[in-house]
Amino acid sequence: MSPAPLKAVPPPDDGHVKRRRALDHFAAICGLPAVEHIVQRGREADSATYTMRLQDGREVRLGTIKVLWSQTELSKVLTVAIGRPLPADLSNAEWSTIRTQLIGCAIEVDETPGETFADTVRDWLGSYCENAGTDRDGAARTRRPFIENDDIHVHAVSLARDIRRQYSASVKEKELLGALNDLGFERRAIMYKSGSTRTSASYYVAPLDVLNPGDVM
Repeated sequence: MSPAPLKAVPPPDDGHVKRRRALDHFAAICGLPAVEHIVQRGREADSATYTMRLQDGREVRLGTIKVLWSQTELSKVLTVAIGRPLPADLSNAEWSTIRTQLIGCAIEVDETPGETFADTVRDWLGSYCENAGTDRDGAARTRRPFIENDDIHVHAVSLARDIRRQYSASVKEKELLGALNDLGFERRAIMYKSGSTRTSASYYVAPLDVLNPGDVM
């Protein structure tokens, strides 16, 4: 029997090796947990967001390029997310090198072809509504989201504020309201109790299924 033909062994992916070294260097010099990779979502400069996935399974939502570009902003995000800020003694040259390497590592674009701005807003809503309760009065007084009759209620101004805080993304009101409308939200005046009086607030309401359309059979 003749020996099986030899198969060519592909050379190592130099790009992968360089990314791995850069991420390991970032974690080591900053005293942070090992980083698995950085995911970029979207290609628009003002709305693309980044997520840092750690090897222990945690995910750190970094926000837009403004966060990755700024040592101060990135340090704030890491402090809140994992309790570890960037070292305060990083020189400008060191930070410039780290910043360039991190942005260069974010080549895995987690983006669905044909994805719309409404799809991005749906993702933001998932985080915003994660801890939504059923106390209408308590939530409405502080404009937080709440659940009632299998509907999710969100306040547009509060949602926009959360997007700025979590993702450093500035969303125009008209675009945000348009996306909510595309997702099936309807504007309603919600009555609630504030102290001894009853008043109202403008909320956008949709079935809970809108947050996880893939779960609907």
